[in-house]
Amino acid sequence: MGNLLSNNIKELQSIFDNGHFDTSTVRSTMVLIRKLLEEKSLKEAFPLLNLYCDWTVHNSLDRTQECLKILQKLTSILVKLPFLNKWKEDENGGLVWNADEALSFEVNKSLGIAELKREIASLFASQGLPTNIFEDQEKWRHFAFVLLKNLVDSIIEFPDDIETCRETNPKKIIYNDIQFQTNGNIQKQVVKFSLVYRDQLPSIFQSRPKNSDIFFQMETKSGHYFVGPFWVIE
Repeated sequence: MGNLLSNNIKELQSIFDNGHFDTSTVRSTMVLIRKLLEEKSLKEAFPLLNLYCDWTVHNSLDRTQECLKILQKLTSILVKLPFLNKWKEDENGGLVWNADEALSFEVNKSLGIAELKREIASLFASQGLPTNIFEDQEKWRHFAFVLLKNLVDSIIEFPDDIETCRETNPKKIIYNDIQFQTNGNIQKQVVKFSLVYRDQLPSIFQSRPKNSDIFFQMETKSGHYFVGPFWVIE
């Protein structure tokens, strides 16, 4: 067991000494960090980092409270948002909200990229791993952007059986809170979230200003979508 942990640290050390981060090496980094958290029993100490590790390796996330808390946060954001006449119909007849700057900023902030940076840096410092990348804004932004590319098309959503779960189930408690927050308004109850590339957006959004190649897509219980750019917020 000790040798396995030593190998995980050695591999992380090698990756960060090399300093080249593409989608493959960033994915390998998150897999190795996940193993390290398991070996050290540190998942609870680094909940957001553990979430991003899971998000990197799974196509769908519906098992943990941490991932569902993101849907809870996003619902809280929509509750504060006044509904204006911004709905547009996409080619499939769905209604899509073109998120303005204020909404995009709040959604980006809720994903906790800045806190993720602090958690990785803290873990690395505790394990004697290099932390220079987290002190260099340009290098960190590159790493974080490549990480986001690894998350494209991985969906955070409630499990299919959420309606029939016991009321004491932690996931059901989060689900019920979302309904309570919105006072039953299903247009504001976020039940699914994912990151997508620009060319995956409905055609009505293809002409958006090119300040980001990655966009967030939130789906509410009513089947409405909220779409906006996603970027790395410090």
